[in-house]
Amino acid sequence: MASSRSARAAPSAGPAYRPYFGVEIEIFVKLRDGLEQRLKDIHHDRYNGRAYQNLPAYYQQWNFTLSNAADNGSREIAEQKAKQRLCVGLAVEHLIKEVLGKNNGWACKPDASLREFEIKDAESRWKWWGIEIVSPAMSTSRPWRTEIESVFKAVGKEFEFWTHECCSTHVHVSPGPDKKTKYRLSDLVDKAKGAYLWEEALCELIEPKRRKSVWARPNHKVYAGLEYANVANYGWKVVFDELENAAMDGTERFLNRMRGGPVGTSDCTRYVSTSFHPTDRLGTVELRRQAGSASATTVIYRVLFAVTLHVSGLSYPYAKASDRRDHPTAQELIAELSYCMGQLPKTCSSTSFINWLRWCVARYAGGYQPSELETNVHEMKLRLGAVYPNVNLPARTRPQGPSIPDATSRDSPSGSRTITRPAPTPTHAASPPPSRPVAGIVRYDLPERPAPRRDSRDGRARSPPPPATQGRRAVSRPPPGSSSRAAPEARAQLIALDETRAGRSRRPLS
Repeated sequence: MASSRSARAAPSAGPAYRPYFGVEIEIFVKLRDGLEQRLKDIHHDRYNGRAYQNLPAYYQQWNFTLSNAADNGSREIAEQKAKQRLCVGLAVEHLIKEVLGKNNGWACKPDASLREFEIKDAESRWKWWGIEIVSPAMSTSRPWRTEIESVFKAVGKEFEFWTHECCSTHVHVSPGPDKKTKYRLSDLVDKAKGAYLWEEALCELIEPKRRKSVWARPNHKVYAGLEYANVANYGWKVVFDELENAAMDGTERFLNRMRGGPVGTSDCTRYVSTSFHPTDRLGTVELRRQAGSASATTVIYRVLFAVTLHVSGLSYPYAKASDRRDHPTAQELIAELSYCMGQLPKTCSSTSFINWLRWCVARYAGGYQPSELETNVHEMKLRLGAVYPNVNLPARTRPQGPSIPDATSRDSPSGSRTITRPAPTPTHAASPPPSRPVAGIVRYDLPERPAPRRDSRDGRARSPPPPATQGRRAVSRPPPGSSSRAAPEARAQLIALDETRAGRSRRPLS
């Protein structure tokens, strides 16, 4: 099948790609304490003044005594909780309208799949409600980042934010440059190839619990699993050929194979990492793998991750990688996404996005899963203006044999200029080449483990901290075996959010 790179012509000037996207943000919100108390006072004196009558309907119907605890099958409680989520959604939509105007396209939907009763570390945890904030279709050529920041700032005036492992951030992407442009069959095949090729590298950039999530399974769990399992024996060509063959019978059957079966059948699923389930209905391909977001910064980076993967999917020279018999590393994926960012409009240019990608590799190395409290303290710092530091990853030697093409040059879509980029300079040129494990996800080398120290009390050797906690700076985490509730400093930072003033100077994350 001919690739879309030769079929799609790019503009003679400007960015090579201008995709559209939409983002779905699953999140928990809670009324700020001061506003909640004022509303309670108004409810208490509802018959003695006009303040209650002047409240919006959603605040008049707000249930301040309702708990988000499991309803244990009670239909009455389930209906009360559904009504409460509806009130929360209307309140959030109203705040967005105040800053973006009417008909802004943003929506807020109640989401009963967000299990509020599983929240463990939030203050007043029974007061949080799960919602899904959905953006309109947004062009990457417009100031979309400012709009996302405005939404969080507006909603944050009356609500606090919390994320949880049951939350996720889904990003739908369509080709652009306008809303009516649809994916060609060759585009979809290339997108599928990218999903398979970068699977293990992508896993290094996301939380361990998202790597095997039943709500966003790897694509090879649905189709071409045998070919994917034999990459080490036969190379990537067998995977690419199988995806090409899946498209021989047309777009509909290709999509059915990527979804596990026709829409409406028991075999069909949308719960895969790169989901083609909405393609024929919405004209988008959805990236479902990313975790939840409780700050505008994280949402923006998750959008950039999806749109740069989109560009990579449509422009990557897969033929040059067909003979490779190993999986690309996270460092290769970061270099690829850095290049692809240069083919997008200037509104997508962000050095801090690359810093974030490197930070993710370092943070989740060794399979480290941040606690619920640690994640939310980190998101709070981002809302207060913290920025990601430049994380230097150890240099890696390129594997022997056929490999993914070098980063020195890449072909642009037909009709556009060739974009070149310098090869990345190793940050530690003198570092010895790291050994590559036979199976599993490739990890970056960490500083050498120090020798055990002697405990002065009993003379026994005491083991040093595990290597996964060394060599990087991250949000402080509780020691292994201790409860995250025993982190008073982190909790104090979280409580202080309500007292923090706007306009604080930006500082690096600690």
